Amino acid sequence: MHHRNRWTWALAAVLCMVLLAGMAGCSKESKKESHFKKGETYLAENKFREAVIEFKNVLQIDPNDAKAQHKLGMAQLGAGDPREAYAAFSKAVELDPNSLESRLQLGRLFLMAREPEKAREQARFVLEKEPGNAQGHQLMSMIHLGDRKLPEAIAEAAKAVEADPKKAETHLHLAGLYILNRDLPRAEESFKAAVAAEPGSVQARLALAGFYARTGKPREAEEAYLETTKTAGKEPAAWIALGNFYISQRRLEDAEKQFIQAAEAAPKKAAALIYLGDFYMAWNKRDKALESYRRAADSEPDNIAPQVKLAEHYLAERKIDEASRALEKIQKINPKSHEGTIIKAQIHVAKNEFTEAVTLLQGYLKENPKSAAGHYYLGLAQFGNRDVQQAKAQITEAIKLNPRWIEPRLVLADLSLSTGDSKTAIETLQAVLKEDPKNARALMGLGNAYAVKGDLTKAGSTFEELIRVNPQNAMAYIQSGRVYLARKQEKEALARFEKALALQPGAAEPLRFIVNSYMARGETQKAIDRVEAQLKAAPGNPYFYNLLGALYETKKDTAAAEQYYRKSIESSPNAPDLYVSLASFYVRQNMADKAVGELNAALQKSPNSVSALMALAGIYQGQNKNDLAKENYRKVLKISPKFPPAANNLAYIYADENTNIDEALALAQAAKEALPDNPYMADTLGWVYYRKNVYTRAIVYLKEAAEKLPNQPMVRYHLGMAYHKNGNADLARKELNKALELDAKFKGNEEARAILQKK
Repeated sequence: MHHRNRWTWALAAVLCMVLLAGMAGCSKESKKESHFKKGETYLAENKFREAVIEFKNVLQIDPNDAKAQHKLGMAQLGAGDPREAYAAFSKAVELDPNSLESRLQLGRLFLMAREPEKAREQARFVLEKEPGNAQGHQLMSMIHLGDRKLPEAIAEAAKAVEADPKKAETHLHLAGLYILNRDLPRAEESFKAAVAAEPGSVQARLALAGFYARTGKPREAEEAYLETTKTAGKEPAAWIALGNFYISQRRLEDAEKQFIQAAEAAPKKAAALIYLGDFYMAWNKRDKALESYRRAADSEPDNIAPQVKLAEHYLAERKIDEASRALEKIQKINPKSHEGTIIKAQIHVAKNEFTEAVTLLQGYLKENPKSAAGHYYLGLAQFGNRDVQQAKAQITEAIKLNPRWIEPRLVLADLSLSTGDSKTAIETLQAVLKEDPKNARALMGLGNAYAVKGDLTKAGSTFEELIRVNPQNAMAYIQSGRVYLARKQEKEALARFEKALALQPGAAEPLRFIVNSYMARGETQKAIDRVEAQLKAAPGNPYFYNLLGALYETKKDTAAAEQYYRKSIESSPNAPDLYVSLASFYVRQNMADKAVGELNAALQKSPNSVSALMALAGIYQGQNKNDLAKENYRKVLKISPKFPPAANNLAYIYADENTNIDEALALAQAAKEALPDNPYMADTLGWVYYRKNVYTRAIVYLKEAAEKLPNQPMVRYHLGMAYHKNGNADLARKELNKALELDAKFKGNEEARAILQKK
């Protein structure tokens, strides 16, 4: 009995172990299946990052699961990681060489990477294994298209349709090829066949409607779009497409209705509400846009996209605190999001923290070198730092990475224009307008480029075209008015400026031009009356108060002038330029201490205000308080390391003091490089070379300055001293005498007289 019990327990133990092993195996298989199903669910919901995690979990349990590798690749594609996807599909093919789906995906990736032969290898394998594989024929069609063999591409696409006539995708691909071949009747047939193959396909119906819209059949297009909305269910794309169609027809109220319908139809409203917000932004209904973005954020609190839109909106409105709060929410949702990094960089730029923005984006681009947005915003930050060449390089790289993105091309044109390269600006903008003939910014830039070039005829006609395209664009009227002024057509110019003010009552620039016309005729009171009248249309406008201050100063009514300068600050207490304006008034009244007080008040509110720091440094320099001047110029250069006026002025102080001459040379050279035609930069650089005892080079730059500034005693003095040190006695006497003739008491007059007294 005893032995029997021992054997019974032993047998039970063995059975238990077997059962446990089986249970473990079952548990393992069960976990694998669970992760796989979750991954597929996430894929279906376009939650690609979550799907990636689940399929990786499957592969941790079973590294040799070819299907899981394929699904992982699909999820990584959806998440925007083509390299990782390539690795997954390659592994799937390694595990299962007959995995045709993985081979097709590899072929498409090879095609994207411009490796057509490798793509062709995959397509051939698929078609050898399965001659009637529609996707294989479609891939081969795309390869032929890449080789510019359109007839062969069409032939393969036709085979794909023959292989799978009930799939809309194959018909749509063939339709696209017929369009390229300019065979519109067959293209229309294929679009209709796509709809017939899958009547419930929103994509197919929208493609047909889009075809009609592009080929000048608006009635058929509208009918097709409306039919799509009937079958779309809760898919907002149909209403959005119809809305865009109405925009193209200038039916803005109808467009708005469709975008609102899209937002109401969508089960998850954020995307549709964002689209509605973008519509309002495009038509300058900024309050409604903000409301839509806020509703989008409220509808999906964990969705980054609405917060990004809110941040961008606040940045455009210069509401930095609100943008920062939106950034906090973005970072809370995903601390490592690309969007968060870009928004943070934009906030730095908005605060004039250009160096911080540059540092942030350079680090970001080390990990994301193919980010067009990263390069674009780095370029903007570098431009803020006055590093124009680096800015152009980064913007150019952004364009290479995303040639269809118009914004960087517009900025490149602006950068080119800022360096006097009107040719590049014109070519860039003409290319944009070829793609988008009604682009308001491109038309504006092109008009400006022609004006810089001196071609007033083309500038004027371009601004008139902008007015035709966008008659509500106030700036178009302003620029048109400026062209008329340059042509001495004052009546036409003033009419344009008045129109700009009618459209934008708070615009300071057109009012300034109107005021200037009164002042040119000596009609100061009429100018004052005109500004006061405009204040009724735009009550509390700080820049109008500022303009009144300047007009009363002209009238020698300093009390009224001071009152209005102050009123402008009261209306906009966070605008440092208004404090600078009041400070400048105090300087003109020989009240430097009051000027310093106003500038310090400005800097308390805006510590990185370059204009306030430069004005403060200028006052100290004028008072010979060089240590304080240098301190403020250095602050400017910390904010904007290549700001030419600060670099030039600091270099000049060093040269005048005969200290830090090597640093002075670097600063002066940078300033001259940035502003090569500015005579003050030439004077400073020449004076620095004088202090370095390099007199021949000093003379080159000082002659350049003297030719452009013949009535500046200090410039003539500098040149005279350089001639003196170089042994050019007659030229030295000529320049020093001229300096004393212009101003007998200039700084250095005693040294000049001493040299002249020598025989």
